[in-house]
Parts: sequence; structure tokens; C-alpha cells
Amino acid sequence: MASAGVDYLDLEKLEKQAILLTNSSGIHSNGIAESVFGMLLHYTRGMDISLKAQMKNEWISVDTLLELKGKTMMIVGTGEIGKQTGKVAQAFDMKTIGINRSGGNIDYMNEQHTQDDLKKVIGQADIVVNILPLTEETDEMFNKDLFKAMKEQSIFINVGRGGTVDTDALLEALDSNIAYAGLDVFHEEPLPSDHPLWNREDVLITPHIAGRLEDYSKSLFPIFEKNLKAYMNGEALPINLVDYTRGY
Repeated sequence: MASAGVDYLDLEKLEKQAILLTNSSGIHSNGIAESVFGMLLHYTRGMDISLKAQMKNEWISVDTLLELKGKTMMIVGTGEIGKQTGKVAQAFDMKTIGINRSGGNIDYMNEQHTQDDLKKVIGQADIVVNILPLTEETDEMFNKDLFKAMKEQSIFINVGRGGTVDTDALLEALDSNIAYAGLDVFHEEPLPSDHPLWNREDVLITPHIAGRLEDYSKSLFPIFEKNLKAYMNGEALPINLVDYTRGY
């Protein structure tokens, strides 16, 4: 697979046919981490205000801007993308909290917690970054109760899968306790032109491009080559074999 996510495939059918499925997990880590911080800086450093003013030929000064230094970022989904995001966050002198299934130690995380504890700890975060795959377990995990548990004036970034978020609940949260959302993925793609997200000044929408790379084939082919050689030699596939029971 040329993508990391496999939620759009009939995994049950593939498993029944004993097909070995691999994905491109890991190759997007730099690009997506950069997109996360592009979304953040767009808001925290007033780029959104400056861009709108530029389009009107207006000089508008912003009196107060936010700094990432000292902020706490919660990274929900600590695979390769999550680890790279944590690495960049720590370079900004941010505290990082990782959320995964096991709660086990992850590089570039100051703290780790399990997904089961997410609601208990999400209120610690100034910024929540969702990098979850879409599975039965994560379907609309970010629901009304979880958004209510987030800190006042916090920031939500979604570069995982659109189906992991209840969009109506997110809209309610933006009207109450969340200050800003950067969204690269959605329940329905393309996002319908009449969707209420388009008209919100507290939302940045990118069209599922966070994982785009400068040279996709250069990053993808080594994975395919190593797996093909192993398959031809009758060996276990060494890289990115999809676990059908987990869905990723």
C-alpha cells in the first residue's frame, strides 16, 4: 500500500484470502510533523491575521501572540509520526505527553498514558494532536465528552483520520472551550462546499495533504524492495506488515 492508513480496504476479505498487506507507515513522519507545526504557527504567531490583512492591503498589528515554549502537547497516537512530532515539539521546549494503547515508554515523550486514560489526562494539554488510525476502537473517539474535558482555549490538530472525530462535537467545542482547530482529514473527503467548517475563522482546513512528500517514490520503494526480497526468499516480511486484528 502506498498509504499508511488501510481503513478504506476490506481487511476481513484480505485476511480470509491470506493476503499479506503492507503499508507505507513511517515515510510520512517528517512531512506530517512539519504540517502540524505549520498549522500551529499559523495560529500562534498570527499568520492567519496577517494573511487576511495582506489580501486587503492593510497593515494590522497583533498585540499579543502565543509562544509554543512551555506549552504542553498531547500526542494521541505515538507511532513514527507521533515520535517525530514529539521530537520537534521538544525542540520548541514544549512538554510532550504520549497516548497509546499500552502506555509504554516512547521516545520524545515526557509522559505516557494509555488510550483508556485519555479523558482523565487530556485536560493537561494546551495542544492536542490526533494521529490515530481509524479502527473500530478509535471510531469517533474524539466525541462530545472528550472535547468537553479539554482545557479552555486549547488547540486541536487532526492529521490522523477524519472518522476518529465526531465533527458535530468538534463544532460545539469550538463554540465553547477550544480556541482553534487545524484539520487535514475529514469524515467526508472532499469536504462538502456547504459544510459549516469552511466558514469558521477558528479553523484551518488543508485538503488531506499533510502526508505529501517531495519525492514519494524515493521514500516508498525501499520498503517495497525489502519486503519483496523477503517474500521471494520465503521469509517473513520485515517492514510494515499490517496486523488485521488491530486494523493497522
